[in-house]
Amino acid sequence: MIPILMTATLGIMEGVVHIGFIKLFRMDKFYSPGMVTAEMQFIVSVLFYIYTIKHNMATGLEYLFGALLMIVAFMIMQKSLVKIIGIKNYSQVPKMVLKRIKER
Repeated sequence: MIPILMTATLGIMEGVVHIGFIKLFRMDKFYSPGMVTAEMQFIVSVLFYIYTIKHNMATGLEYLFGALLMIVAFMIMQKSLVKIIGIKNYSQVPKMVLKRIKER
């Protein structure tokens, strides 16, 4: 059940991140087909969590481990992606995001 919960957590994270980028960069409308997919994934993931909780299909620890493992995997992926893009130090990314938020 934990791998499935990891996937559902990713769906929620993706939906939130895509909407966050729209707000952060003051976009008037969606910016890619990936955003549409992420929002669909968000809805399915929320419905999945509702269903599994309603039918008592996992323990609290499984929900916790599923979420934590996905967050750790996501952080590793982000760090790798940032290096591929050419940013030498990952600590620059939050500073760049905060700077952009303050410009709003």
